[in-house]
Amino acid sequence: MTDPATARALSDLLLQAVQPGTAATYASAFSQLSLFCEARSVSFLPVDRISLAAWLTFKASQGVKAKSLSKYVSGIRHAHLMRLGVWHLDGDSLISLTLRAAGTRAPSSDKLQKAPLSLDTILRCCQVMPGWPSLGALCYDDLLWATASVIAFFAALRGGEFFVRQGSSRPVLCRSMLSVSRGIGANRFIRVDVPAPKTNQQRQSEPALAMDPGPHFLLSPITLWDFYERSRLRLLGSVRDPPAFQLQSGEPLSGSFMLNRARQLCRRANLRIWNSEGQIVSIGSASWRAGYVLSAKNASIADSTIRANGRWRSFSGQAPYSFESTRSLGDAALSIANQMYQGGPSATFAGGRFLSDNVIHRGP
Repeated sequence: MTDPATARALSDLLLQAVQPGTAATYASAFSQLSLFCEARSVSFLPVDRISLAAWLTFKASQGVKAKSLSKYVSGIRHAHLMRLGVWHLDGDSLISLTLRAAGTRAPSSDKLQKAPLSLDTILRCCQVMPGWPSLGALCYDDLLWATASVIAFFAALRGGEFFVRQGSSRPVLCRSMLSVSRGIGANRFIRVDVPAPKTNQQRQSEPALAMDPGPHFLLSPITLWDFYERSRLRLLGSVRDPPAFQLQSGEPLSGSFMLNRARQLCRRANLRIWNSEGQIVSIGSASWRAGYVLSAKNASIADSTIRANGRWRSFSGQAPYSFESTRSLGDAALSIANQMYQGGPSATFAGGRFLSDNVIHRGP
């Protein structure tokens, strides 16, 4: 028999198994299931497979997509584990079939496409900044955006890893979490110790490396960081372990600032990113990470290197951030056709599958 103090400690520990935002979704799902079952005088703790399948069918009829329904099931599972210590419907065929049928009846819409801020795009944004390329002539906001963008690009950072977002529970990236390697040549880099890594939450931090191509390069991460640091100290003064990137107010760099500034600079540079249907794709939190993948692919960098730099765990991890241009797809079609006329095997083996629906081309 566990004493009350140990029981409370265990309960507090288990509460940390999921992030606050996820916990709120789980709690909402269990609450909705309980109301559904109570109205029909059936048990919800534990819930039986018929009742759960019926509730999922009811939610699907309200327009809830299959992906959200799967999260709801995870929430019900979590509630059972927390309250009863067991979950009896893992791999249940009826629940699986219900989720599959819900997805067939109401297919999910296309995922939000991630407009890539490739290195040449970032450079073109910088080129419309008054004073560029003289860093000393840039206003603080432009210097901040350029520095954060270049470091985020070369380190393939997720948006939430270098700026704050409203409602996010992620810790703020602090100055102590960035360090500069003073090695020789290509070995120089900025190390970003990302706190509470998304894909490895059991680690306190995870290193991401923004390798520096060299001081001669206009978008040198180390050159920009050194200049930004001096400008920040002049403007905001010395503070014990401030945010790594700070707005003029002293607050941590925000997602709204980075996204709005990126959109403004792209408009000023007459840069537009379209999908294959001619619709403009907006810049989002993943645009810097997606831009790294695009630039690396264009430079014929090996997938294993891209995966290592972006800290993807699986071989398909970078696939949703991968892009092909309409020109490259056209070149591929031409190559396949030419190979057929040359007697090659393309007529028989010209098949494949898309790893991502993000097929784009960039405007002038």
